[in-house]
Amino acid sequence: MKKRIKITLLVLAVLVLAVLALARLVPARPEPVTAIGNDRGCEANGIYYMIDGNEAVVTFRGMFPSECGDYSGSVVIPSAVNYNGVTYSVTSIGDEAFFGCTGLTSIVIPNSVTSIGECAFLGCTGLTSIDIPNSVTSIGRQAFDGCTGLTSINIPNSETSIDEYAFVGCTGLTSIVIPNSVTDIGDGAFHGCTGLTSIVVESGNPRYDSRNNCNAIIETADNTLIYGCNNTIIPNTVTSIGCHAFYKCAGLTNIDIPNSVTSIGAWAFYYCTEVTSINIPNSVTSIEDRAFIGCTGDVYSYIDNLSLVSMDSDVFYMYPPNYNKRTLHVPVGSLKAYQADSRWSEFFGNIVEMKP
Repeated sequence: MKKRIKITLLVLAVLVLAVLALARLVPARPEPVTAIGNDRGCEANGIYYMIDGNEAVVTFRGMFPSECGDYSGSVVIPSAVNYNGVTYSVTSIGDEAFFGCTGLTSIVIPNSVTSIGECAFLGCTGLTSIDIPNSVTSIGRQAFDGCTGLTSINIPNSETSIDEYAFVGCTGLTSIVIPNSVTDIGDGAFHGCTGLTSIVVESGNPRYDSRNNCNAIIETADNTLIYGCNNTIIPNTVTSIGCHAFYKCAGLTNIDIPNSVTSIGAWAFYYCTEVTSINIPNSVTSIEDRAFIGCTGDVYSYIDNLSLVSMDSDVFYMYPPNYNKRTLHVPVGSLKAYQADSRWSEFFGNIVEMKP
């Protein structure tokens, strides 16, 4: 009798183990969804979707994203959903999907997602980190605009493009690594990321580099520095500084431009308010619109022939009360030329010749 009981228990144990093993092999069933008032809209576990062909796109609820703000806490997006008996793969986080969801603290994105839409997480100030899966190949315009709580972000090596203003205003972001797969970075992608102290481009990137550990993004083909940060050292192989390159780098204290640079783009050092000195070499032949607007430090210009420089009239514009309180230091023998040139003299209360 005892022997029979032992055999029965052994058989039951084997059956339980077999069932558990089989359960691991069977993929999880897609989450069932219910309609939310139109032909293509549906909801599952508090996440809203629009059905597009055979795919499901994460979206906001309501007529406008500004009416939403429904998402909060931790959100886990499934890889597939089932609607009316049909399974749809979740392939995209749609435009403005989490717009203004200030209560959102974390999100898990499945490997089925290939794109993050425009303004997808705009204003999600409570989001502190995000892990983007290797399946994602594009990040849309203003996708993380104003995510001030974001301190780190993992950009996968599947990523090929970062759209314009994708991370604008992410003031808590301290470091970024650009993988070698990224070949397109849009204008203003990292504008206003005032906390950035480290920028690295992975070696082998066909378009960008961060040579000599310079803490910047440089377009390799034309040696243009397009994004810098508080700790950037401009290499002496750079020939131009791009538009908005150091936009609102509030922690930047010194601007030392090497004599390899010939052009400085518009708004390049816009409101770098902690700068105490700016060195402009004699190699510079072009300075575009408001390149140094809001920079309160003294300027040391080594340009000895102003007639050779193409320059807008408001390069050094400064709002009151610091309109003309800075000092301009110029080469010996060029004082009168600088005093007579309103592009320079209008914005400096004092112009002096540098000691030889």
